[in-house]
Amino acid sequence: MKHKKPVWLDGARVLEPQAVEAMYAELSPELYRYAYRLTGHAEDSEDILAEAFIRLLRTLQTTERPISSIRAYLFRVVHNLAVDRFRSGKWIDPDADVSLLQTGTDPADGMENALASEQVRAALWQLTDEQRQVILLRFVQELSYEEIADVLQKPTGAVKALRQRGIEALRRIFKQQEKKREHNG
Repeated sequence: MKHKKPVWLDGARVLEPQAVEAMYAELSPELYRYAYRLTGHAEDSEDILAEAFIRLLRTLQTTERPISSIRAYLFRVVHNLAVDRFRSGKWIDPDADVSLLQTGTDPADGMENALASEQVRAALWQLTDEQRQVILLRFVQELSYEEIADVLQKPTGAVKALRQRGIEALRRIFKQQEKKREHNG
């Protein structure tokens, strides 16, 4: 898939402030949402996003070889940083981030939504890295199969297979959770 060169790319390579700002403004909102879906924590998501852009700028400055898709590169880096953070146990206290509690008329509704979000996030972390990435990029970020294939550097057919296996695995995980609740409740 051939990508159009962003107007800010040349300026970002030489760290021109306006170009770096334009790059960040264009790409950061969806990358932050993706990081937040992975971590569930604002601070972690901000840290991951900052590190991803630092890595991109270093790569743009030190590599002669062009990056085929900066957006795909950044999604890959954000995902890898979140996985590294998860595996190292460097999560902040989940109770410290009250933004998961959605405001509504009944505080119990907000808590229920937060618990459901945590259960979904926990289930996603039981998938393989690639399955989790495909599920989030397809259903949360709403990327096309072709865009996801670009992020993962895999054929579109492989992306569709990962999606299907991920969905099947989530069904099994949620069935197990339901059985545990019935047994304990």
